[in-house]
Amino acid sequence: LAKGTANQKLSMNSAANAVEWQTAAASKGPLQRKSQILTVGANGSTTVPSNDTKPQITEGVEFFTLACTAAASTNILTFDLDVNVSSSVGGADVFVSIYKNSTADPIASTMYEAANGNDFPEKVSFHFEQVAADTSANTYTVRIGGHTGTTGINQIQSGNARRGGGAVTSTFIIEEYLPE
Repeated sequence: LAKGTANQKLSMNSAANAVEWQTAAASKGPLQRKSQILTVGANGSTTVPSNDTKPQITEGVEFFTLACTAAASTNILTFDLDVNVSSSVGGADVFVSIYKNSTADPIASTMYEAANGNDFPEKVSFHFEQVAADTSANTYTVRIGGHTGTTGINQIQSGNARRGGGAVTSTFIIEEYLPE
């Protein structure tokens, strides 16, 4: 076996009958990062039922859209949301869901009870990860909605007024990593 080069390691070949040089795995950092940062205030009144069914892609209001094509189907995709959500109704059950392409069911959801109707936004942070499963071009969307009333981001509901002059942000991030 000839000498390897920098950034190579010895590995068993796919037939499992000999060793060969392969390029070493990249660092533990992300292979790619997609992000969308919203500074505007926005809202909508499409609700999400508060029951024992999964939120559907037609429920709630779409606030984020990101395209992501994984480099390998075995890689890990992480999804991070940091959203300033407000509801016009105190006590409303508010759902935050991530959808892949046009699939009706979300790949992940979280919910909280809005404490402050017509008041300042509440911070909702949410992390989810999954195996990429394919190398197709996929579109991921985030929909947010309460079971009643109007739901918004980066604003208070009374007067639909943005706060902070664009310094208050809501963020959706997708990163791709090699499996461990």
